[in-house]
Amino acid sequence: MPVWLRSRLDPVELLIRLVLGGTFIFSGIYKIRDPQAFELIIRNYKILGDPFIALTAVTLPPLELIIGSCLLLRVIYKGAVFLSLLLLITFIASLASLIIRGIDIECGCLGLNTTIQMQILLDLILGLGAAYLFYFANRTSILRLLKR
Repeated sequence: MPVWLRSRLDPVELLIRLVLGGTFIFSGIYKIRDPQAFELIIRNYKILGDPFIALTAVTLPPLELIIGSCLLLRVIYKGAVFLSLLLLITFIASLASLIIRGIDIECGCLGLNTTIQMQILLDLILGLGAAYLFYFANRTSILRLLKR
C-alpha cells in the first residue's frame, strides 16, 4: 500500500476544506472592502429591520473570514464546519425567499454576477461539502471513542 494511502489525510476532505474555506475567506474579504454596499444589499433583501441590517453588515464578513480560516487551518474544526453549514442554509433560505416574494436583486454573494437560482445552486454544492465534512468530522470522533 502506498504511503499516501496510509496517511490520515483524506484528499476529499482536504479538497472540500480548501474550496469551502477559500470561498468563505474570499466572500468575507469582498464584503469587508465596501461595508456600505454590503449593508445596502442586505437592506434590499427586505428580511431584517434597521438595527439588524447594520449588525449583520458589520459581523457577517469577519465571521466568514474566521470560519474560512478555521476550516483551512483545521482549528476549532467541528464548530467551523457546523457554522459554515448553518450559514449556507441561512443563505439558501434568504435567496429562496427572494424568489418566492418575486424580488429580483443582485444577491451580493461572492461578487459574482449570477442569477439568484445559480447562487442557490452554488450554495447547495458548498452546503453538501459542509455536510460531508460535518458527517465525517463527527464520525471519526465517534470511531475513536469506540476503539478505546
